[in-house]
Amino acid sequence: MNSRLVRSILIGSVAFLAAAGMTACRGERTDKPPRQFFPDMDDQPRFKPQSQTQFFEDGRTMRQPPEGSVAFGYSASIMEADWNATNLLSRAALLKDEADIYFGNNPDGTPVARVPVEVTPELLARGAERFGIFCSACHGFNAEGATPNAGGMAGRKWAAPVPSLHGEQYQIGGEKGADGYLFSVIRNGVWGVDGANRMPGYAHAVDEHDAWAIVAHLRVLQAARKGSLDVLDVETRQHLESTRVVVPGSGAAPAASSDGNTP
Repeated sequence: MNSRLVRSILIGSVAFLAAAGMTACRGERTDKPPRQFFPDMDDQPRFKPQSQTQFFEDGRTMRQPPEGSVAFGYSASIMEADWNATNLLSRAALLKDEADIYFGNNPDGTPVARVPVEVTPELLARGAERFGIFCSACHGFNAEGATPNAGGMAGRKWAAPVPSLHGEQYQIGGEKGADGYLFSVIRNGVWGVDGANRMPGYAHAVDEHDAWAIVAHLRVLQAARKGSLDVLDVETRQHLESTRVVVPGSGAAPAASSDGNTP
């Protein structure tokens, strides 16, 4: 037989077998179980999440970490890269064994008096940004609290009164003026004696680092409210006075124009 003819027959046979195999995989619907090429991988024993089992005494397939264990990291591998030292990914942040930083408390459980982390320009800038995002909607950008004419729009409609954070009780030394107390309020919210929630907690969106940044920014706002324009140079003072915005009903004097007369 001609070798070319033999080659053609072989090629045609291979193509036919390949097409037949494809029809077996992609042909008509059938109730027969699919072919298992690796049955040990398909049928390996495993637990489904949130399911029950009689294998463990508590009947749960999902195992609980041993008592006293703490998270080691966010990665399955041990790494010493720079990213592992950031605020959110550091092992210290997972362990949370520094009560003053991660819970705002002294060893006796009382709130710390002052911010326990280094206050830097970067921290203050972060606090101003986070305050503007999460706090100003109710408390106002200047922490003035909510009234019919001031404060954030959400705060004006909030069921519970939104106080001014410039009140004496929130100043350093005040009844609620400890930095650790303000940190706890940011993270956990405020609850009334009747069990009603007066302010939601923001621990889901504001981590410990950002909470301290917000506290530091609040202290800046309080200091600015108490400050005097007399410490500024004449040019800066005149600029601030000419651009000051007076909220109706706030009782503040209107800004003077450049000629000394009120607009």
